[in-house]
Amino acid sequence: MSGSFQEFAETYDVHIPKLAYKKYEKTGFATPSGKVELYSSILEELGFDPLPYWREDPAPDPEFPLSLFTGVREDEYFQTGHRHIPELRKRKPEPTLFINPKTALEEGIVEGEWVSVQSKTGEVRLMTSVREGMPEGLLLVPHGWWKPEEAQGKEHLSGAWAFSDAQVCPDDDDFLDLEQGIPHLKGIPCRVAKITQVEAAE
Repeated sequence: MSGSFQEFAETYDVHIPKLAYKKYEKTGFATPSGKVELYSSILEELGFDPLPYWREDPAPDPEFPLSLFTGVREDEYFQTGHRHIPELRKRKPEPTLFINPKTALEEGIVEGEWVSVQSKTGEVRLMTSVREGMPEGLLLVPHGWWKPEEAQGKEHLSGAWAFSDAQVCPDDDDFLDLEQGIPHLKGIPCRVAKITQVEAAE
C-alpha cells in the first residue's frame, strides 16, 4: 500500500482508547481486586502457588559449563516477523551472540567470529559480539531469528532451524514454567564453539 499515514487514517477506522495519566486511580488495575496483587488470586484458583517463589537451578553439567539467556528482542526488530524488512536488516544483518571478554578469551573467541551455541536440545549459529557489560559465563542469544533469503519449507524453515533461539530452549520439567507451560529463557546450560562462515551458512 502506498500513501501517507494521514491518508491511511482518513480511509480506515483506527480504534485506540484515549490515553489517560494514572488511569488506575479511577479504574483500578486489571486484577480481580482492582489492586496490585502480589498474592495472585487467579493462580490460587488454578491450583498454583499464589506467591512468587524460588526454584533452584538443576545441578551443573560439566558438558555444558556456560549459561544461556535468551528471549531478548533486538531494538531493530522487536518481533520475530521483521527480518524481511530491508531497512531493518541493514541495521542488524546477522544474529549476534553477546559474550563477556574473559569468557570469550577462555573459549578462544574474538569479535565478529561465527560460533555455534549448543544445549542438550540443539544448537544455534550466531556472530560474536564481545561486550564488557556481559557477566562472565553467560551468553546472550537474541530471540526469533530466521532469514527470508533462506530456503522455505519444513526442511529449512527460512533458516530458523539454524538461527532461532528455539533450538536451544529445553522444555523438560527442570526448565518449564509450571504455570504457563513455556520454557524458561534464562539459566540454560550450554557451551560455545567456533565455526567457519561456511559452516554457519550450511
